[in-house]
Amino acid sequence: MIFCNHLGEYKKDELLEAARTMTQHTSRLRKGYLIKKESDGVLHQMTWPPQSPDLNPIEMLDRRVKEKQSRSAHHMWELLQDCWKSIPGEAV
Repeated sequence: MIFCNHLGEYKKDELLEAARTMTQHTSRLRKGYLIKKESDGVLHQMTWPPQSPDLNPIEMLDRRVKEKQSRSAHHMWELLQDCWKSIPGEAV
């Protein structure tokens, strides 16, 4: 959640969170944050299959992100934005 501070700059009417169901992505802090945002009506969660890279669009994005090495949190945010902008609309 390091980039949550930046979300306000890019926020639309609501946020969409594509959740992974693997245990390393299900901390109590994260769950509590997402439940609150969902109950406030600013977040809708989507759940992806945990072990199906061909069905899991996040895996495709992970590969693109891992190709880049960030030097700082700000640089990582810029890389993520560039990566997101380079994804064809039909892939999202």
